[in-house]
Amino acid sequence: MWNRDEISKGTSKDGEPCLLFSVGGETYGIRIQMLREIVSPAGMKSLPPDFLYLEELNFRGIKIPVLRLSDFFEYPGRDDAPKSVLVIGSEEKPFGLLVDVVKGVSNIQTGGLRPLPRAATRLDPQYIRGIAKVEGRPIFFLSETFLSQLDEISSSYRLGYPWRIENVERAQSS
Repeated sequence: MWNRDEISKGTSKDGEPCLLFSVGGETYGIRIQMLREIVSPAGMKSLPPDFLYLEELNFRGIKIPVLRLSDFFEYPGRDDAPKSVLVIGSEEKPFGLLVDVVKGVSNIQTGGLRPLPRAATRLDPQYIRGIAKVEGRPIFFLSETFLSQLDEISSSYRLGYPWRIENVERAQSS
């Protein structure tokens, strides 16, 4: 288990410290400021099918929803891959992201992210803030708007309301 303070030790002032992780063979990133902790998915439980892409994890004595990013982004499943849960969100409404591999921290000039080319990927641009390159490989940075929507999903989950991707898309078009 890691926390944000331990992860960001030793980073330089060149760029913003970002956590890099992989899902479905692609590398993603989020700003360290968004991360609360990295925990093991041990003990994670499946939820009924109405809770699309979600599982449940006991985090510090409370049950939190965990979004399976590989399913959400429609990557082929690899159940044999080691997994980690990135805990994000507020203290009152924590939320987990199930990822394949945590790669580490890199300082990224997030102000220079390039937009996601629509034709270059099947990813929806509403979920991606932009792309950076680290050692010649693309890093897809998750959108803060998307991550803040997870707070709404967390609230719905706590109230027992099923969540579907259409709910997020409808909320954005309103």
